[in-house]
Amino acid sequence: MIQLTRDRSRVPAAFTGAGHVANEGRLRRQLPAREFTFSSAVWKKAKPRLRRESAGKCAYCESATEAVAHGDVEHFRPKSVYWWLAYCYDNYLFACQICNESYKGDRFPVAAARMRVPRASASSRPGGLGPDPTDAAAVARFLERCAAEKPLLADPYAIDPEPLFRWTADETLGEVRIEPRPRVGYVRRQAATTITELGLNREELLFWRFRHYMILSGFRLVIVKAAGLARDVAVDRVRWLMEGEQPYAAMARYFVREKWSLPV
Repeated sequence: MIQLTRDRSRVPAAFTGAGHVANEGRLRRQLPAREFTFSSAVWKKAKPRLRRESAGKCAYCESATEAVAHGDVEHFRPKSVYWWLAYCYDNYLFACQICNESYKGDRFPVAAARMRVPRASASSRPGGLGPDPTDAAAVARFLERCAAEKPLLADPYAIDPEPLFRWTADETLGEVRIEPRPRVGYVRRQAATTITELGLNREELLFWRFRHYMILSGFRLVIVKAAGLARDVAVDRVRWLMEGEQPYAAMARYFVREKWSLPV
């Protein structure tokens, strides 16, 4: 898992301005009954942008979605619990169906008090349920409320998740496992819960990560043992494997920077 950045200059029109107000209106009209139904047609409009921001990879497991399952618009805070964020652009990320549906589902553990429904939900005032993603002040207030929950799942748009994890390769078993890096405290709980709830050590991930690890470790040997053009090419390839667009970039960065201290 690597950190992602929202390009707020390219937010789809359906989620800002009049589109934002209309989406919240859909939710407010259902308030009297308190039985919410949601339209996937709304969040599907965010999918192309989210996919581009994660380079076509699952924001959680970093697999290319074509390799593991079709990508979904994932509600980081599940709409079954946080109904008022069903159409909130800042609650979306791009994830594979396995991480999203087979593992995370509607679970969202927190270490502090859960966020409450905004008071604006009881009024007809435009906005207020979730921020217009192009309103910097509203987004900042929303992110503060999110952080106050102390979520036990890592949001790659909200934090840099790389310091939470370390990686262990087992060449006998042919697998690379992800483990919590912090030793104690909330951040360790967050790392451990993220791994468990998203199934980040499921069998297929152990296998695919190991395949990428073997390529990476081969280039490492060239960098350490060779010189001249061969070494230069190996350095270039390792840098490429560490780029955010590549599958399992966080794993590659960990081995190159933390485990091997390669001069690349």
